Amino acid sequence: ELTAVVDRRRTPSCWALGRIVRDSLERMSEKAALLTIHQSLKKCFQVIEQQQELWKDTLPGCSPLLSSLSNVAEQLQACEKVTFENTPLRQYPDLQPRLKYKLISAMEVILEKLTEKMNDLQKVRDTVSQQVSAVLQIYEQQPDPNSTRLNS
Repeated sequence: ELTAVVDRRRTPSCWALGRIVRDSLERMSEKAALLTIHQSLKKCFQVIEQQQELWKDTLPGCSPLLSSLSNVAEQLQACEKVTFENTPLRQYPDLQPRLKYKLISAMEVILEKLTEKMNDLQKVRDTVSQQVSAVLQIYEQQPDPNSTRLNS
């Protein structure tokens, strides 16, 4: 009888084998999940790196445009403050409206260029946001290793 008890202790039961197999599958599942997350993070960081270069290339082009816009806006304000009838320019009766028109037209051109730059920056923002969302979605789809294990 003693040898029968010893033999039972040495040979794993079906329950113990099942637990070993389940634990092995969980570890494999966890490794697969980590690999999936790792691969998606790697792709995400590659895309973000490319987008950072686009951002760096686009952003410096905004400063001169903003400076130009500021200068033209100052000129327009000065043009509106001045009463041309009280200056030697009064001999040109349509000068003030023509000058305003030219300044506003110049501002519109600058604003169109700024809009293009802003659109480029928004595309970068959207691409980065999509990449991060994709990684978070993959992460959230992975099973929680703590919730699948039975308390031992």
